[in-house]
Amino acid sequence: MIFFLRFLFFIFYPVLFSGMLIMAGLKKMAWREFLERAGIRLPGGQVKTGLWVHLSSAGEFFTARKLLNLLSRENNKILLTYFYKDMPENAAASGLCAAHFFLPIENFISFRIIIKRLGIKKLIIFETEIWPLLISEAAALGVQVILANGYIYNHDYPVYNKFSFFFRPVIRSYAALLVQTESERSKYISLGARPDLVFVTGDLKFDMEYVPGSDQTCRKLFFLPETGKIFICASVHKGEESAVCAAALKLSAAGIFTVIAPRFHRDFPVFAGELDKKNIIFRRRSQELGAGGGEKTASVLLLDTVGELSKLLPSAELVFVGGSLVPRGGHNLFEPVLHNCRTCTGPYYFNFQAMAGMLLEKGYLDIVQKENFYNDISSLFLEKRADNGAEFARSLAGACRKTAEILGSLNNS
Repeated sequence: MIFFLRFLFFIFYPVLFSGMLIMAGLKKMAWREFLERAGIRLPGGQVKTGLWVHLSSAGEFFTARKLLNLLSRENNKILLTYFYKDMPENAAASGLCAAHFFLPIENFISFRIIIKRLGIKKLIIFETEIWPLLISEAAALGVQVILANGYIYNHDYPVYNKFSFFFRPVIRSYAALLVQTESERSKYISLGARPDLVFVTGDLKFDMEYVPGSDQTCRKLFFLPETGKIFICASVHKGEESAVCAAALKLSAAGIFTVIAPRFHRDFPVFAGELDKKNIIFRRRSQELGAGGGEKTASVLLLDTVGELSKLLPSAELVFVGGSLVPRGGHNLFEPVLHNCRTCTGPYYFNFQAMAGMLLEKGYLDIVQKENFYNDISSLFLEKRADNGAEFARSLAGACRKTAEILGSLNNS
């Protein structure tokens, strides 16, 4: 299998390399990012760590932060790789990394250099990431490859199952698979994982680090109105801008201030354009940093920065979790609940069905519709509810401890 994967690398890598080079030349990709994704810029031999951690995005990073703190202390910092552009500044600010960079895209030569140069003994891959060459090469070099907080999206599972002949050898290369639920365990076993190597540890999202903050401190930090209700639209996507911005315009008439936090950098101009189109006065967080605030008459803050959304939650009365008015599958519903914010989402939350099911059953989650978004949001503001699920959310913690225990047992095996 590994020789077949290497053969595919030599066939497709020149095309991939050329595409990334063109993107860098057109300034759609930073040159540092190009060099790292191409496997040209790698950490030097002075960096020594036995642990390599790979995760996709800032969302996964914040989910895993508590566990990463433990791993960093045990291993004297870690090598961290990632896929999305929202990660470099978060990784640099964390103080956890011996080195961090974009993952070379299925470049087995770079993988072998990294493993041998840094003395990697263990590779932990988070959540949904399956990189066939990375996993196969690491296992072939004697590295313990472990999946942490693993799950497979329901809409992706039929694809994996259809091509199980390809994925089976890759999945069997894992030394252990630590997954969120029994349902996920069954999926991985059906795809070829050994049952005795698949462990249910729970969802690390339930162990997210919770740093209490005061409403007034938050308002001062983000130059929000000193009084009045705050509505946060979190992790919103292209396709949701019309409903979200139209609601923000109408809510402003009722004295409600809206914060819009797009999920991806590429969607910042989409929401800015829609706000301009509707003649809504808004501020950009990126432009007011260090400037003492922005337009005082603004009724909307466009959060076009990375890693600040959680700091805003103490001020929110209502949080809408995006990626759910359009069929993207939704995002983490747990964090606003943890801050005791009333939380709502659209009907397309299929990537977080288990979490949504628990919250819906307890009455801590509301569903809103795209075509009736403003009316649904307005009605939620009118309904008073003291308990929005914070205590329930904290009671679900424990995945970090279970994951750490299993990782510790693997160290001793």
